Amino acid sequence: PYQKAGIRYMVETKRCLNGDTVRLGKTLQSLAAIHHLKAYPALIICKAGLMYNWKAEIIKTLGSDNIYLCEKVSRGVQLEKEFIIVNPEKLSKLKDTLKAYNFQSTVFDEAHSCGNPNTAKFKALQEITKKVPVRYALTGTPIRNKAHEICNILNYLGRLSEFGGKWGLINEHYHVSEDFRIGEAKNLNLLHDKLKSLCMVRRTKEEVLKEVPTKNFISIEIPLSNRREYDSLTAEIQQLTTKAKKSLEYAAEKKGRLFELRKVLGVGKVAAIAE
Repeated sequence: PYQKAGIRYMVETKRCLNGDTVRLGKTLQSLAAIHHLKAYPALIICKAGLMYNWKAEIIKTLGSDNIYLCEKVSRGVQLEKEFIIVNPEKLSKLKDTLKAYNFQSTVFDEAHSCGNPNTAKFKALQEITKKVPVRYALTGTPIRNKAHEICNILNYLGRLSEFGGKWGLINEHYHVSEDFRIGEAKNLNLLHDKLKSLCMVRRTKEEVLKEVPTKNFISIEIPLSNRREYDSLTAEIQQLTTKAKKSLEYAAEKKGRLFELRKVLGVGKVAAIAE
């Protein structure tokens, strides 16, 4: 139910931050919202290590393999795909190509990593996405240290002006000195409420725990295919344990045998696990 509510919010707002904490299904919600809005083609911006995760999730959730992973800049971008997946570090080099493609939606995963707005990466992000009608930012940690870090995410979403711009937000929620030094935070509860009313959906595991399916743990005893070898080595280790109590010279030998036992145990389980 909480995922359905999140999808509905993302569909209605079209430009929002999904700040659900880890493992609550931000990827699924964003794909469902894009699919409902038919906002194709879609640009997915994520870390290089997550590109294949996104591809697998698109196939699993939407049953579509109409995807291009931009792994090397030298290969360019294969357009005419429903989903193009690229990591942020390549945006500046592919900026002109991506700008020319008529994206209807973008998803910026791990959006807290957008960093300094003066970097080439962030400037390219802004240029590529500023006319895209559907924009989603995903991160379980939208604010890591200071509340004004949210400005970069709001800038990407095209919503910073609704908060009075960067300095409007800072003046509203920080004590600022005459020489523009940012001091202690204030009115953060108001910032939270405004974010949720305009462009943020955020749930914690504790809030939705009753809606999450219960985990089931089933223990299965499996036979060892090399039981005799395992028993023989175990008996040897027991003898070394007794000897090690009297002399430390046996301790190292025992440790080596324990590593060997670990390997024997793993090999002994293979047949049963495969079955």
